[in-house]
Amino acid sequence: MARQLENIELVYINIDHFPQDPSTHYPVVLANSIAGDGDAIKEKLVDIYLTAFYAHNLPDWDKFNEALLQFNVKYFPAEQPDEKEEAEFSLDFRVKDATAPGGFLHRRIFKDVKIDDELELKLKLDEVDKKADIDNLTAIVTKTSIAEHLNLSAAKEYIKLGTDIYNAVAELTLKDDPIWNEVSVVLQRNYLSGGAAALKQGKYAIIATSDTKGKNLRYWNEAYENVTAKGKHLYVSTEGKQTRLKSNYLIFELDFHD
Repeated sequence: MARQLENIELVYINIDHFPQDPSTHYPVVLANSIAGDGDAIKEKLVDIYLTAFYAHNLPDWDKFNEALLQFNVKYFPAEQPDEKEEAEFSLDFRVKDATAPGGFLHRRIFKDVKIDDELELKLKLDEVDKKADIDNLTAIVTKTSIAEHLNLSAAKEYIKLGTDIYNAVAELTLKDDPIWNEVSVVLQRNYLSGGAAALKQGKYAIIATSDTKGKNLRYWNEAYENVTAKGKHLYVSTEGKQTRLKSNYLIFELDFHD
């Protein structure tokens, strides 16, 4: 059977009306079923964090799997405020099935992202076959602030350098098969309904609902009424018990500020 892309859904972790506590299970809702934050986030900058990736079962991989995540964002540069550009972050990581790899926990990847009424993201996840020698590129990254995050309010040359380096890492990584292929996420601050989703302060999760063989993975409620989030994991409530959600997912966070 030919490999397929995983189908995914975008959800929002609803912490709005609850005290933040790492031991608390927070409700999860579809991101296109709620309203955006509207004027509360108008003209604010946003920082983007990776919170967690959970690999339930990645295809064709042995005990230790290797993958490449590419996370792109469109933004208005400080030097060219009327035309959007695109910045890229890439993360090469190893992970065992049914575990969460390091390198994700509350990791800021973009700082001071300037947007208009919507935030446009693009994500890609690939299985890694083997890599070219990228030591020189990695050395450049680790000796600069680019290793921590891309500051999108900085000079255009700095942003271009960072994006070019991350893009080069991605290009020199020989991917075997895509798992998520350029997933487009459009979040709108005035969202009420339609084809996009709500732009809000807080955490989102991208969840695989089918695997690369086309098998339906959903065993939870379609409206996510029995799904919760605690810490860096998602859980499903069945027969009064909370067990970890058995699918691949990525959690990221948006933090708006002046």
